[in-house]
Amino acid sequence: PASNRNSSNNANVSFNYVTPNLDKDNQLMDGASIYVNQLIVTNEFGCSDTAFSEIYSIASEEFYNVFTPNNDGQNDVFYVPVFGLQDYKVQIFNRWGKLVYEWNDPEAGWAGEDQSDGVYFYVVTGINPDANQTEYKKQGTITLTGSGNK
Repeated sequence: PASNRNSSNNANVSFNYVTPNLDKDNQLMDGASIYVNQLIVTNEFGCSDTAFSEIYSIASEEFYNVFTPNNDGQNDVFYVPVFGLQDYKVQIFNRWGKLVYEWNDPEAGWAGEDQSDGVYFYVVTGINPDANQTEYKKQGTITLTGSGNK
């Protein structure tokens, strides 16, 4: 009978959301590249359900956008901290769109070789094998200053 149906959305539920593979400093444990998210919903009668999702991490979004290749040992090279990508490539373009440098080794970087101080554009591309071969692309600007080249 219709009178026995729960037709309201006023049920009392509780939520528990965790990312079980983070350490005490909220960093991924054991070099993982996937954030595992777990949501547990429990209703007032103690019935619960759990849902999982995965967020793939392949790069730090927080890297320096200014570098000073003046050989003082501090911030002399522009690095893009990326891990877990296949076909990784970083390209550096000048303000006229001319490719001035590129590399495909995640441990490498750009030291501003023979370039004038100024703003340059970078494009990072690759394939994320953990996320069904998803294409990755990030772009932005980098400022080169203190190179001694005008």
